[in-house]
Amino acid sequence: MSRLAAHFPSTAKTGMSYAMLILSALAAFTCVLTLLWSILRRRLLVIETCTNELRALGLAASTKFPGTALICGGSVGGLLTARVCQDHFERVIIVEPEAWVSTEEGCAVHSWTQSQIRSRLIQYQSLQVSIVFLIRYQWAPGDFTFHFWAGPQILPYAQYFGNLPKTLFASRQALETLIRRLTLNTVAFHNIHQMVGTVVGVTKDASNPGYLQQVRVRTKDGEMVIDAALVVDCTGSTQGSMKWLPRAGFGRDIDHLSLDGLKISYDPRIRYSTIRLVVTPSLAQRLPVPGGFDNHGGGIFTLVADSLMDSRYLACVKYEGNAVLMCCGARESGSLPVNLAGVREHVAAIHVPHAIPDWFWVFLDMLNEVEDTLTCSSVTVPPSFWTHFENATYLPSNWIALGDSVARLNPIFGDTAKGIDYGFATTIPIVGETLELGSFRRWFIRHLQLLSVTDEQAGSILWHGQMMLNSTSIDALHPVLLVKVFWLAFKRRYHVKHVV
Repeated sequence: MSRLAAHFPSTAKTGMSYAMLILSALAAFTCVLTLLWSILRRRLLVIETCTNELRALGLAASTKFPGTALICGGSVGGLLTARVCQDHFERVIIVEPEAWVSTEEGCAVHSWTQSQIRSRLIQYQSLQVSIVFLIRYQWAPGDFTFHFWAGPQILPYAQYFGNLPKTLFASRQALETLIRRLTLNTVAFHNIHQMVGTVVGVTKDASNPGYLQQVRVRTKDGEMVIDAALVVDCTGSTQGSMKWLPRAGFGRDIDHLSLDGLKISYDPRIRYSTIRLVVTPSLAQRLPVPGGFDNHGGGIFTLVADSLMDSRYLACVKYEGNAVLMCCGARESGSLPVNLAGVREHVAAIHVPHAIPDWFWVFLDMLNEVEDTLTCSSVTVPPSFWTHFENATYLPSNWIALGDSVARLNPIFGDTAKGIDYGFATTIPIVGETLELGSFRRWFIRHLQLLSVTDEQAGSILWHGQMMLNSTSIDALHPVLLVKVFWLAFKRRYHVKHVV
Protein backbone atom coordinates (compact mmCIF):
# COMPACT_ATOMS: atom_id res chain seq x y z
CA MET A 1 0.00 0.00 0.00
CA SER A 2 2.83 2.34 0.92
CA ARG A 3 4.45 1.67 -2.44
CA LEU A 4 1.16 2.33 -4.26
CA ALA A 5 0.58 5.53 -2.29
CA ALA A 6 4.07 6.66 -3.07
CA HIS A 7 3.42 6.00 -6.77
CA PHE A 8 0.40 8.34 -7.01
CA PRO A 9 2.27 11.62 -6.45
CA SER A 10 4.79 10.58 -9.06
CA THR A 11 2.03 9.79 -11.54
CA ALA A 12 0.30 13.10 -10.84
CA LYS A 13 3.52 15.02 -11.34
CA THR A 14 4.16 13.18 -14.61
CA GLY A 15 0.63 13.99 -15.82
CA MET A 16 1.05 17.64 -14.97
CA SER A 17 4.37 17.70 -16.76
CA TYR A 18 2.80 16.25 -19.88
CA ALA A 19 -0.05 18.77 -19.69
CA MET A 20 2.40 21.67 -19.32
CA LEU A 21 4.44 20.33 -22.23
CA ILE A 22 1.36 20.11 -24.45
CA LEU A 23 0.21 23.60 -23.48
CA SER A 24 3.68 25.01 -24.11
CA ALA A 25 3.81 23.32 -27.52
CA LEU A 26 0.39 24.73 -28.43
CA ALA A 27 1.42 28.21 -27.29
CA ALA A 28 4.64 28.03 -29.31
CA PHE A 29 2.73 26.76 -32.38
CA THR A 30 0.24 29.62 -32.05
CA CYS A 31 3.06 32.15 -31.79
CA VAL A 32 4.69 30.79 -34.94
CA LEU A 33 1.40 30.88 -36.83
CA THR A 34 0.74 34.43 -35.64
CA LEU A 35 4.19 35.51 -36.81
CA LEU A 36 3.65 33.96 -40.24
CA TRP A 37 0.19 35.56 -40.40
CA SER A 38 1.71 38.97 -39.59
CA ILE A 39 4.37 38.62 -42.29
CA LEU A 40 1.79 37.62 -44.89
CA ARG A 41 -0.55 40.43 -43.83
CA ARG A 42 2.17 43.05 -44.30
CA ARG A 43 2.70 41.70 -47.79
CA LEU A 44 -1.03 41.79 -48.57
CA LEU A 45 -1.29 45.40 -47.39
CA VAL A 46 1.02 46.26 -50.28
CA ILE A 47 -0.79 44.05 -52.81
CA GLU A 48 -4.45 44.58 -51.84
CA THR A 49 -4.55 48.15 -50.53
CA CYS A 50 -3.23 51.58 -51.41
CA THR A 51 -2.04 52.26 -47.86
CA ASN A 52 1.63 52.49 -48.81
CA GLU A 53 0.85 54.60 -51.88
CA LEU A 54 -1.09 57.34 -50.09
CA ARG A 55 2.09 59.24 -49.26
CA ALA A 56 2.86 59.56 -53.00
CA LEU A 57 -0.48 61.16 -53.87
CA GLY A 58 -0.10 64.75 -54.94
CA LEU A 59 3.61 64.45 -55.66
CA ALA A 60 4.02 65.73 -59.20
CA ALA A 61 6.59 64.19 -61.52
CA SER A 62 9.68 66.31 -62.09
CA THR A 63 9.17 65.90 -65.84
CA LYS A 64 5.66 65.35 -67.15
CA PHE A 65 4.81 63.03 -70.00
CA PRO A 66 4.24 64.95 -73.22
CA GLY A 67 0.76 64.87 -74.69
CA THR A 68 -2.75 64.42 -73.35
CA ALA A 69 -4.26 61.96 -70.89
CA LEU A 70 -7.83 61.52 -72.10
CA ILE A 71 -10.35 60.38 -69.49
CA CYS A 72 -13.54 58.86 -70.90
CA GLY A 73 -16.23 59.68 -68.33
CA GLY A 74 -16.51 62.35 -65.66
CA SER A 75 -17.99 60.52 -62.69
CA VAL A 76 -16.08 59.74 -59.47
CA GLY A 77 -13.59 57.38 -61.12
CA GLY A 78 -12.92 59.72 -64.03
CA LEU A 79 -12.49 62.78 -61.82
CA LEU A 80 -10.06 61.09 -59.45
CA THR A 81 -8.14 59.66 -62.42
CA ALA A 82 -7.87 63.15 -63.91
CA ARG A 83 -6.54 64.50 -60.61
CA VAL A 84 -3.79 61.84 -60.52
CA CYS A 85 -2.93 62.23 -64.21
CA GLN A 86 -2.51 66.00 -63.94
CA ASP A 87 0.60 65.37 -61.83
CA HIS A 88 2.18 63.36 -64.62
CA PHE A 89 0.86 64.61 -67.99
CA GLU A 90 1.10 67.98 -69.69
CA ARG A 91 -2.62 68.06 -70.34
CA VAL A 92 -5.70 66.18 -69.10
CA ILE A 93 -9.09 66.14 -70.84
CA ILE A 94 -12.25 64.65 -69.32
CA VAL A 95 -14.94 63.73 -71.84
CA GLU A 96 -18.32 63.73 -70.07
CA PRO A 97 -21.64 63.04 -71.90
CA GLU A 98 -24.00 64.87 -69.50
CA ALA A 99 -23.82 68.56 -70.25
CA TRP A 100 -25.25 69.90 -67.00
CA VAL A 101 -22.41 68.57 -64.84
CA SER A 102 -20.04 70.87 -66.73
CA THR A 103 -22.06 73.89 -65.59
CA GLU A 104 -21.93 75.74 -62.27
CA GLU A 105 -24.70 73.50 -60.95
CA GLY A 106 -22.53 70.43 -61.45
CA CYS A 107 -20.02 71.88 -58.98
CA ALA A 108 -22.54 73.32 -56.50
CA VAL A 109 -21.33 73.77 -52.93
CA HIS A 110 -24.73 72.63 -51.66
CA SER A 111 -25.17 69.56 -53.83
CA TRP A 112 -28.59 68.79 -52.38
CA THR A 113 -29.96 71.91 -54.09
CA GLN A 114 -29.21 70.57 -57.59
CA SER A 115 -32.31 70.58 -59.79
CA GLN A 116 -30.92 67.81 -62.03
CA ILE A 117 -29.56 64.35 -61.32
CA ARG A 118 -27.13 62.04 -63.09
CA SER A 119 -29.23 60.11 -65.61
CA ARG A 120 -26.78 57.20 -65.84
CA LEU A 121 -26.31 56.61 -62.12
CA ILE A 122 -29.17 54.76 -60.46
CA GLN A 123 -27.70 55.37 -56.99
CA TYR A 124 -27.16 59.13 -57.41
CA GLN A 125 -29.86 59.88 -54.82
CA SER A 126 -30.03 56.44 -53.21
CA LEU A 127 -27.87 54.79 -50.60
CA GLN A 128 -24.60 53.43 -51.92
CA VAL A 129 -21.48 52.09 -50.23
CA SER A 130 -19.42 55.28 -50.10
CA ILE A 131 -15.68 55.57 -50.44
CA VAL A 132 -14.16 56.25 -47.04
CA PHE A 133 -11.70 59.11 -47.46
CA LEU A 134 -8.86 59.41 -44.98
CA ILE A 135 -8.43 63.15 -45.19
CA ARG A 136 -6.74 65.70 -42.98
CA TYR A 137 -9.97 67.44 -42.03
CA GLN A 138 -12.49 64.77 -41.17
CA TRP A 139 -16.04 64.95 -39.97
CA ALA A 140 -17.24 62.40 -37.44
CA PRO A 141 -16.28 59.08 -35.80
CA GLY A 142 -16.82 56.04 -37.97
CA ASP A 143 -19.56 54.58 -35.78
CA PHE A 144 -22.46 53.36 -37.87
CA THR A 145 -24.24 51.66 -34.92
CA PHE A 146 -24.15 48.35 -36.77
CA HIS A 147 -26.51 45.70 -35.41
CA PHE A 148 -26.10 42.20 -36.76
CA TRP A 149 -28.89 39.70 -36.27
CA ALA A 150 -27.16 38.62 -33.05
CA GLY A 151 -26.97 42.10 -31.53
CA PRO A 152 -24.90 45.31 -31.63
CA GLN A 153 -21.35 44.90 -32.88
CA ILE A 154 -18.50 45.85 -30.52
CA LEU A 155 -16.43 48.65 -32.03
CA PRO A 156 -12.68 49.20 -31.46
CA TYR A 157 -12.96 52.34 -29.31
CA ALA A 158 -10.32 51.01 -26.90
CA GLN A 159 -7.95 50.34 -29.79
CA TYR A 160 -8.11 54.04 -30.71
CA PHE A 161 -7.92 55.33 -27.11
CA GLY A 162 -11.63 56.00 -26.81
CA ASN A 163 -12.19 57.76 -30.15
CA LEU A 164 -12.76 56.05 -33.46
CA PRO A 165 -11.02 57.54 -36.53
CA LYS A 166 -13.16 60.25 -38.06
CA THR A 167 -14.47 59.69 -41.58
CA LEU A 168 -16.38 61.48 -44.27
CA PHE A 169 -19.68 59.76 -44.99
CA ALA A 170 -21.49 61.46 -47.85
CA SER A 171 -24.13 60.60 -50.41
CA ARG A 172 -23.04 59.75 -53.93
CA GLN A 173 -24.48 63.07 -55.06
CA ALA A 174 -22.48 65.11 -52.54
CA LEU A 175 -19.28 63.08 -52.89
CA GLU A 176 -19.18 63.30 -56.68
CA THR A 177 -20.05 66.99 -56.69
CA LEU A 178 -17.31 67.75 -54.15
CA ILE A 179 -14.68 65.84 -56.13
CA ARG A 180 -15.75 67.58 -59.34
CA ARG A 181 -15.53 71.02 -57.75
CA LEU A 182 -12.02 70.30 -56.46
CA THR A 183 -10.76 68.63 -59.63
CA LEU A 184 -12.07 71.24 -62.07
CA ASN A 185 -10.58 74.10 -60.07
CA THR A 186 -8.66 75.82 -62.86
CA VAL A 187 -6.63 77.89 -60.40
CA ALA A 188 -5.22 74.80 -58.69
CA PHE A 189 -5.13 72.53 -61.76
CA HIS A 190 -4.84 74.62 -64.91
CA ASN A 191 -4.05 71.61 -67.12
CA ILE A 192 -7.36 69.77 -66.45
CA HIS A 193 -10.21 70.49 -68.84
CA GLN A 194 -13.69 68.94 -69.09
CA MET A 195 -15.61 68.87 -72.35
CA VAL A 196 -19.12 67.72 -73.19
CA GLY A 197 -19.19 64.76 -75.55
CA THR A 198 -19.23 61.01 -75.98
CA VAL A 199 -16.24 58.89 -76.96
CA VAL A 200 -17.26 56.82 -79.99
CA GLY A 201 -13.99 55.22 -81.07
CA VAL A 202 -10.21 54.97 -80.89
CA THR A 203 -7.47 54.74 -83.52
CA LYS A 204 -4.22 52.77 -83.54
CA ASP A 205 -0.87 54.48 -83.70
CA ALA A 206 0.29 53.87 -87.28
CA SER A 207 3.96 53.81 -86.27
CA ASN A 208 3.37 51.61 -83.21
CA PRO A 209 0.34 49.31 -83.59
CA GLY A 210 0.45 48.35 -79.91
CA TYR A 211 -0.58 51.86 -78.89
CA LEU A 212 -3.59 54.13 -79.31
CA GLN A 213 -2.97 57.43 -81.03
CA GLN A 214 -6.32 59.17 -81.28
CA VAL A 215 -9.78 59.22 -79.71
CA ARG A 216 -12.92 60.15 -81.65
CA VAL A 217 -15.44 62.22 -79.71
CA ARG A 218 -18.99 63.08 -80.76
CA THR A 219 -20.11 66.55 -79.65
CA LYS A 220 -23.18 68.67 -80.35
CA ASP A 221 -21.18 70.34 -83.12
CA GLY A 222 -20.10 67.10 -84.77
CA GLU A 223 -17.29 64.58 -84.41
CA MET A 224 -13.77 65.61 -83.47
CA VAL A 225 -10.46 63.75 -83.11
CA ILE A 226 -8.09 64.21 -80.14
CA ASP A 227 -4.53 62.93 -79.96
CA ALA A 228 -3.97 61.02 -76.73
CA ALA A 229 -0.86 59.74 -74.95
CA LEU A 230 -3.03 57.79 -72.48
CA VAL A 231 -6.67 56.67 -72.72
CA VAL A 232 -8.57 55.75 -69.55
CA ASP A 233 -12.01 54.12 -69.77
CA CYS A 234 -14.15 55.44 -66.92
CA THR A 235 -17.45 54.99 -68.75
CA GLY A 236 -18.84 52.76 -66.01
CA SER A 237 -21.13 49.84 -66.70
CA THR A 238 -21.62 50.96 -70.32
CA GLN A 239 -18.05 49.67 -70.84
CA GLY A 240 -17.18 51.78 -73.85
CA SER A 241 -13.93 49.90 -74.47
CA MET A 242 -15.87 46.74 -75.26
CA LYS A 243 -16.97 48.51 -78.45
CA TRP A 244 -14.02 50.80 -79.24
CA LEU A 245 -11.17 48.29 -78.96
CA PRO A 246 -12.56 45.54 -81.24
CA ARG A 247 -13.34 48.12 -83.93
CA ALA A 248 -9.71 49.25 -83.78
CA GLY A 249 -8.46 45.67 -84.05
CA PHE A 250 -7.65 45.09 -80.36
CA GLY A 251 -8.93 42.69 -77.76
CA ARG A 252 -8.84 38.97 -78.27
CA ASP A 253 -8.71 36.73 -75.23
CA ILE A 254 -6.68 33.57 -74.76
CA ASP A 255 -9.29 31.50 -76.63
CA HIS A 256 -9.57 34.01 -79.49
CA LEU A 257 -13.03 35.09 -78.38
CA SER A 258 -14.39 38.62 -78.34
CA LEU A 259 -13.94 40.72 -75.23
CA ASP A 260 -17.46 39.70 -74.22
CA GLY A 261 -16.08 36.21 -73.61
CA LEU A 262 -14.00 37.61 -70.75
CA LYS A 263 -17.05 38.77 -68.82
CA ILE A 264 -18.63 36.76 -65.98
CA SER A 265 -21.84 37.81 -64.28
CA TYR A 266 -24.34 36.86 -61.60
CA ASP A 267 -27.61 38.42 -60.45
CA PRO A 268 -28.12 39.04 -56.70
CA ARG A 269 -31.74 40.07 -57.30
CA ILE A 270 -31.71 42.77 -54.65
CA ARG A 271 -34.17 45.63 -54.43
CA TYR A 272 -34.18 48.59 -52.09
CA SER A 273 -35.89 51.90 -51.59
CA THR A 274 -34.28 55.00 -50.09
CA ILE A 275 -36.46 57.48 -48.23
CA ARG A 276 -35.02 60.94 -47.64
CA LEU A 277 -36.33 63.54 -45.21
CA VAL A 278 -34.91 66.95 -44.28
CA VAL A 279 -34.71 67.54 -40.53
CA THR A 280 -35.33 71.05 -39.20
CA PRO A 281 -32.92 72.49 -36.60
CA SER A 282 -35.58 72.40 -33.88
CA LEU A 283 -36.43 68.75 -34.60
CA ALA A 284 -32.74 67.83 -34.72
CA GLN A 285 -32.34 68.99 -31.12
CA ARG A 286 -35.23 66.78 -29.96
CA LEU A 287 -34.54 63.57 -31.86
CA PRO A 288 -33.64 60.76 -29.39
CA VAL A 289 -30.53 59.62 -31.25
CA PRO A 290 -27.89 58.37 -28.78
CA GLY A 291 -25.18 61.02 -28.52
CA GLY A 292 -27.36 63.62 -30.25
CA PHE A 293 -28.45 63.93 -33.87
CA ASP A 294 -26.18 66.92 -34.52
CA ASN A 295 -23.14 64.95 -33.36
CA HIS A 296 -23.62 62.22 -35.96
CA GLY A 297 -21.75 62.36 -39.22
CA GLY A 298 -23.00 59.13 -40.69
CA GLY A 299 -24.67 56.06 -39.27
CA ILE A 300 -27.70 56.37 -37.00
CA PHE A 301 -28.90 52.77 -36.97
CA THR A 302 -28.10 49.77 -39.17
CA LEU A 303 -29.84 46.42 -38.85
CA VAL A 304 -29.23 43.21 -40.81
CA ALA A 305 -31.46 40.15 -40.43
CA ASP A 306 -30.34 36.59 -39.82
CA SER A 307 -29.54 35.44 -43.37
CA LEU A 308 -30.80 31.94 -42.58
CA MET A 309 -34.24 33.35 -41.81
CA ASP A 310 -34.65 36.59 -43.71
CA SER A 311 -33.03 38.87 -46.28
CA ARG A 312 -34.30 42.25 -45.08
CA TYR A 313 -32.07 45.03 -43.87
CA LEU A 314 -32.23 48.67 -42.83
CA ALA A 315 -29.62 51.41 -42.97
CA CYS A 316 -30.48 54.77 -41.44
CA VAL A 317 -27.88 57.49 -41.93
CA LYS A 318 -27.48 61.22 -41.63
CA TYR A 319 -26.32 62.96 -44.78
CA GLU A 320 -25.42 66.45 -45.87
CA GLY A 321 -28.09 69.14 -45.74
CA ASN A 322 -29.37 67.82 -42.40
CA ALA A 323 -31.04 64.96 -44.25
CA VAL A 324 -31.94 61.51 -42.95
CA LEU A 325 -31.82 58.61 -45.41
CA MET A 326 -33.46 55.29 -44.63
CA CYS A 327 -32.60 52.44 -46.95
CA CYS A 328 -34.93 49.44 -46.75
CA GLY A 329 -33.94 46.41 -48.80
CA ALA A 330 -34.89 42.81 -49.43
CA ARG A 331 -34.47 39.96 -51.89
CA GLU A 332 -38.01 38.67 -51.83
CA SER A 333 -40.75 39.86 -54.15
CA GLY A 334 -43.25 42.35 -52.84
CA SER A 335 -43.50 46.05 -52.20
CA LEU A 336 -40.86 48.15 -50.46
CA PRO A 337 -41.52 51.17 -48.22
CA VAL A 338 -42.39 54.48 -49.84
CA ASN A 339 -43.30 56.33 -46.63
CA LEU A 340 -42.60 56.29 -42.89
CA ALA A 341 -45.43 53.89 -42.14
CA GLY A 342 -43.90 51.46 -44.62
CA VAL A 343 -40.49 51.84 -42.95
CA ARG A 344 -42.01 50.94 -39.59
CA GLU A 345 -43.61 47.81 -41.07
CA HIS A 346 -40.38 46.84 -42.81
CA VAL A 347 -38.27 47.17 -39.64
CA ALA A 348 -40.82 45.29 -37.52
CA ALA A 349 -40.65 42.38 -39.98
CA ILE A 350 -36.84 42.04 -39.86
CA HIS A 351 -35.99 38.71 -38.20
CA VAL A 352 -33.71 39.38 -35.22
CA PRO A 353 -33.76 37.59 -31.83
CA HIS A 354 -33.22 40.79 -29.85
CA ALA A 355 -35.47 43.81 -29.34
CA ILE A 356 -34.97 46.84 -31.56
CA PRO A 357 -34.06 49.85 -29.37
CA ASP A 358 -37.08 51.80 -28.16
CA TRP A 359 -35.47 55.11 -29.13
CA PHE A 360 -35.56 54.13 -32.81
CA TRP A 361 -39.35 53.71 -32.79
CA VAL A 362 -39.68 57.14 -31.16
CA PHE A 363 -37.25 58.51 -33.76
CA LEU A 364 -39.47 57.20 -36.59
CA ASP A 365 -42.60 58.71 -35.02
CA MET A 366 -40.96 62.12 -34.62
CA LEU A 367 -39.92 62.19 -38.28
CA ASN A 368 -43.61 62.48 -39.15
CA GLU A 369 -43.17 66.19 -38.38
CA VAL A 370 -41.14 66.59 -41.59
CA GLU A 371 -42.92 64.02 -43.76
CA ASP A 372 -43.82 66.80 -46.17
CA THR A 373 -40.12 66.85 -47.21
CA LEU A 374 -40.11 63.12 -47.98
CA THR A 375 -38.77 61.86 -51.30
CA CYS A 376 -38.34 58.23 -52.27
CA SER A 377 -36.17 56.49 -54.85
CA SER A 378 -36.28 52.78 -55.66
CA VAL A 379 -33.48 50.67 -57.08
CA THR A 380 -33.44 47.20 -58.57
CA VAL A 381 -29.79 46.23 -58.36
CA PRO A 382 -28.56 45.10 -61.80
CA PRO A 383 -26.40 41.98 -62.23
CA SER A 384 -22.85 42.16 -60.90
CA PHE A 385 -20.07 41.46 -63.39
CA TRP A 386 -16.31 41.24 -63.74
CA THR A 387 -14.50 41.51 -67.06
CA HIS A 388 -11.19 39.63 -66.90
CA PHE A 389 -9.17 41.97 -69.10
CA GLU A 390 -6.04 40.41 -67.61
CA ASN A 391 -6.79 37.29 -69.67
CA ALA A 392 -7.00 39.19 -72.94
CA THR A 393 -4.21 39.43 -75.46
CA TYR A 394 -3.25 42.34 -77.66
CA LEU A 395 -4.63 45.25 -75.69
CA PRO A 396 -3.12 48.72 -76.25
CA SER A 397 -0.29 49.55 -73.86
CA ASN A 398 -1.49 53.11 -73.25
CA TRP A 399 -5.06 52.15 -72.34
CA ILE A 400 -6.56 51.53 -68.87
CA ALA A 401 -10.04 50.54 -67.69
CA LEU A 402 -11.13 51.53 -64.18
CA GLY A 403 -14.07 51.08 -61.81
CA ASP A 404 -17.36 49.87 -63.25
CA SER A 405 -15.73 49.64 -66.66
CA VAL A 406 -14.08 46.50 -65.27
CA ALA A 407 -16.48 45.29 -62.58
CA ARG A 408 -19.85 46.26 -61.17
CA LEU A 409 -20.34 45.39 -57.50
CA ASN A 410 -23.33 45.09 -55.24
CA PRO A 411 -23.85 48.76 -54.21
CA ILE A 412 -24.86 47.80 -50.66
CA PHE A 413 -22.30 45.16 -49.66
CA GLY A 414 -19.40 46.14 -51.94
CA ASP A 415 -16.55 43.79 -52.76
CA THR A 416 -17.65 41.14 -50.22
CA ALA A 417 -21.03 40.82 -51.89
CA LYS A 418 -20.66 37.61 -53.87
CA GLY A 419 -19.98 35.51 -50.79
CA ILE A 420 -23.05 37.03 -49.15
CA ASP A 421 -25.30 36.90 -52.23
CA TYR A 422 -24.67 33.20 -52.83
CA GLY A 423 -26.21 32.50 -49.43
CA PHE A 424 -29.69 33.31 -50.76
CA ALA A 425 -31.72 30.97 -52.94
CA THR A 426 -32.99 33.91 -55.03
CA THR A 427 -29.50 34.65 -56.44
CA ILE A 428 -28.76 33.56 -60.00
CA PRO A 429 -25.11 32.38 -59.91
CA ILE A 430 -22.36 32.65 -62.50
CA VAL A 431 -22.71 30.09 -65.29
CA GLY A 432 -20.94 26.93 -64.17
CA GLU A 433 -21.17 27.76 -60.45
CA THR A 434 -23.71 26.78 -57.80
CA LEU A 435 -24.92 28.61 -54.73
CA GLU A 436 -23.02 26.11 -52.59
CA LEU A 437 -19.81 27.91 -53.54
CA GLY A 438 -18.43 29.73 -50.50
CA SER A 439 -20.71 27.94 -48.01
CA PHE A 440 -17.91 27.44 -45.48
CA ARG A 441 -16.92 31.09 -45.75
CA ARG A 442 -20.50 32.12 -45.05
CA TRP A 443 -20.61 29.75 -42.06
CA PHE A 444 -17.42 31.31 -40.75
CA ILE A 445 -18.64 34.89 -41.26
CA ARG A 446 -21.93 34.08 -39.53
CA HIS A 447 -20.06 32.87 -36.45
CA LEU A 448 -17.68 35.83 -36.65
CA GLN A 449 -20.68 38.18 -36.60
CA LEU A 450 -22.06 36.37 -33.58
CA LEU A 451 -18.68 36.58 -31.85
CA SER A 452 -18.38 40.32 -32.62
CA VAL A 453 -21.25 41.02 -30.23
CA THR A 454 -19.10 39.96 -27.25
CA ASP A 455 -15.47 39.89 -28.47
CA GLU A 456 -13.42 43.04 -29.13
CA GLN A 457 -11.01 41.36 -31.56
CA ALA A 458 -13.85 40.06 -33.75
CA GLY A 459 -15.62 43.41 -33.63
CA SER A 460 -12.41 45.21 -34.62
CA ILE A 461 -11.75 42.91 -37.58
CA LEU A 462 -15.27 43.39 -38.94
CA TRP A 463 -15.24 47.16 -38.34
CA HIS A 464 -11.96 47.68 -40.19
CA GLY A 465 -13.31 45.64 -43.10
CA GLN A 466 -16.55 47.62 -43.17
CA MET A 467 -14.60 50.89 -43.14
CA MET A 468 -12.10 49.66 -45.78
CA LEU A 469 -9.43 50.87 -43.37
CA ASN A 470 -6.07 49.09 -43.40
CA SER A 471 -7.84 45.77 -43.97
CA THR A 472 -6.70 42.67 -45.86
CA SER A 473 -8.29 39.42 -46.99
CA ILE A 474 -6.70 37.38 -44.16
CA ASP A 475 -7.54 39.59 -41.18
CA ALA A 476 -10.31 37.25 -40.04
CA LEU A 477 -7.88 34.33 -40.22
CA HIS A 478 -5.77 35.46 -37.27
CA PRO A 479 -4.83 32.22 -35.42
CA VAL A 480 -6.28 33.39 -32.09
CA LEU A 481 -9.50 34.51 -33.76
CA LEU A 482 -9.80 31.16 -35.55
CA VAL A 483 -9.66 29.38 -32.20
CA LYS A 484 -12.35 31.69 -30.82
CA VAL A 485 -14.67 31.13 -33.78
CA PHE A 486 -14.38 27.36 -33.76
CA TRP A 487 -14.74 27.23 -29.97
CA LEU A 488 -17.92 29.32 -30.24
CA ALA A 489 -19.25 26.98 -32.94
CA PHE A 490 -18.47 23.94 -30.76
CA LYS A 491 -20.23 25.45 -27.73
CA ARG A 492 -23.30 26.37 -29.77
CA ARG A 493 -23.49 22.89 -31.26
CA TYR A 494 -23.05 21.20 -27.89
CA HIS A 495 -25.58 23.54 -26.25
CA VAL A 496 -28.21 22.84 -28.90
CA LYS A 497 -27.74 19.07 -28.58
CA HIS A 498 -27.79 19.28 -24.79
CA VAL A 499 -31.00 21.31 -24.78
CA VAL A 500 -32.65 18.91 -27.23
